[in-house]
Amino acid sequence: ALQSILVERERRVRSLRKSMAALKKVREKNVNPGDVIEERYLSLGSQSLLMKLKESILKAEKEVKCIVDNWGLHLIQECIEEVESACRHDAEVRIVSSLTETVPEFPFASPRFRLRFGRHFVAKSVFIIDNSELIIVNSRTGRGYQILLSELRSAIGDEFFESIWKNSTSSRAVSSLQLVDGLPFFVDPLLVKDLFIEAVARVLK
Repeated sequence: ALQSILVERERRVRSLRKSMAALKKVREKNVNPGDVIEERYLSLGSQSLLMKLKESILKAEKEVKCIVDNWGLHLIQECIEEVESACRHDAEVRIVSSLTETVPEFPFASPRFRLRFGRHFVAKSVFIIDNSELIIVNSRTGRGYQILLSELRSAIGDEFFESIWKNSTSSRAVSSLQLVDGLPFFVDPLLVKDLFIEAVARVLK
């Protein structure tokens, strides 16, 4: 009886060791800040993400669209020189941000740079560059994912962003609001699910 118990315990320990090895790989993949992993998309550590974001904004020819939470807004402030350069070269930068305690100030003014507000539903930020490149940021891990939009660009780059932009609130209006309950939610999970189902259907068609 003791022998059978010992065999069972050894089997469980072997299983646990395999699980720990798998978890270690997942952890290394998510916490390494300087790595770049090429999969069906480009997976970026936090340092690589910031470099990629700066590079993409700097190369923007027409427009940069951003749907950001507080972390995403911080990333934009880290890329402010690149944003200013994009505006100087006639690219339009439009940002819809979740509400912050104070309306952020930027060190330059340009009619091509516009900031609006809504209430963020999930801890993600999305950057759409020239409707040809999509960068999604997970605010909890700091990790980012670069996806080339191709067939998905009309669904995400145009329809999704434009509906959020239309329903957001201007920074002037936000500064005068006493309560934020009237602010619209954006990045509703059901809307995102429907969006991706439609986008995949378009690609398959």
